[in-house]
Amino acid sequence: MEVLANKSVVFWEVCAGSAALYRSLVSSPKLMGSMGAKDGYVEAIKEAWGLPYSFDSYHLNDPGPWGVVWKGLVTDYARVADYIESRLGDDPKLLWRECYESDWGIGGFEAAAKVILRLASTHGGCEIGGFKGRHKLRPNVDGFIPSRASLAHRVRSFSCHERTTISRLDISDLNPSPGDFVYIDPPYNSTTKYEVQSLDRPRVIDYALRLAESGCNVCVSESSDMDLQGWRRVDITNRRVGQYRKNSKSACELLFMSPIRQKGYR
Repeated sequence: MEVLANKSVVFWEVCAGSAALYRSLVSSPKLMGSMGAKDGYVEAIKEAWGLPYSFDSYHLNDPGPWGVVWKGLVTDYARVADYIESRLGDDPKLLWRECYESDWGIGGFEAAAKVILRLASTHGGCEIGGFKGRHKLRPNVDGFIPSRASLAHRVRSFSCHERTTISRLDISDLNPSPGDFVYIDPPYNSTTKYEVQSLDRPRVIDYALRLAESGCNVCVSESSDMDLQGWRRVDITNRRVGQYRKNSKSACELLFMSPIRQKGYR
């Protein structure tokens, strides 16, 4: 195995979404439940991939709403929390409508806060969907899960590595360096696509192979087999921690990992 001397190794989550793997690596709490999130599988992924405890720096990429969230939190999480707290007394459905119709693409702390509220108020943490309404079993939750007060508290508890960068680009515009670790969690084959970026199976495979050929260490999550010759395939379906995905079409969890040709971390 080749070792890269004096190499600053970056961890990339290129389809970040709620960035479960990054949050686990930097010990940052979860904001809310989210469809397709890997919180229940992070320990299995880290073990199977052989991830180190930490990296020199981190890069999160998501062209959709979550990219706005991470940009706002990394830049000024306190102002994001302040904004959410300023809306505690507002009518929940009217606030949801305002957040749903907002131009979150402009970015900034207010846009990040509105995306957080929008995601917490739509079905299952989806990027699209209708207002949840009052929870039938939890009357203290008025349509936001977690509640707005809890969201503000979680945002204030947010932590990130000091060398964390955020982008909102198409994956074709991302260029990790040899030795970097790149985690790809695309929309699974034949399942719900992302709101902004839809990555079909051939494109995911082409991108993963290109990165591996350039010397990156790549891991792809999927729910069905992929044609990646020479890559390790590990089934982590039964290693989920927490609630079972009884309503998911993607109950099967597979990892496909390129050979680690260059190990630049300490």
